[in-house]
Amino acid sequence: MQKNKPKTTKLDNLSIWLSGICMMHCLALPLITISVPLISEIFNTHYHEIMLFIVIPISSVALFKGFKYHRKAPIVFTGFFGAFLIIIGATVIHDRYDGFTESLFTITGSLLLALTHFINSRNSHHNHKACQ
Repeated sequence: MQKNKPKTTKLDNLSIWLSGICMMHCLALPLITISVPLISEIFNTHYHEIMLFIVIPISSVALFKGFKYHRKAPIVFTGFFGAFLIIIGATVIHDRYDGFTESLFTITGSLLLALTHFINSRNSHHNHKACQ
């Protein structure tokens, strides 16, 4: 691993992990809900807000820093579309629709955001001065 990697690599990797945690939450919560209703109520009350306040700022910074290296706007737009799906799923859909619809939005957004950060990281690395 090179020492001159762009600073976005750490943020992209963190964002990939956070998107994965969101996805695991969406997949595991129905099982937890069936077995322990009290845990579901505690997690549903604050989990989405906490994750949004962590995921969105870190993802935004990572995507913009990556854009400085690769100058590929579709990567940034795709990432923000994934984040938008997560935000809509965790707020509007969460309050108005069933758990399946919420999970569909948030899992799709998490996968899209994680994939975008992977692409952002690869493009930032390959366009970095040390790699040319």
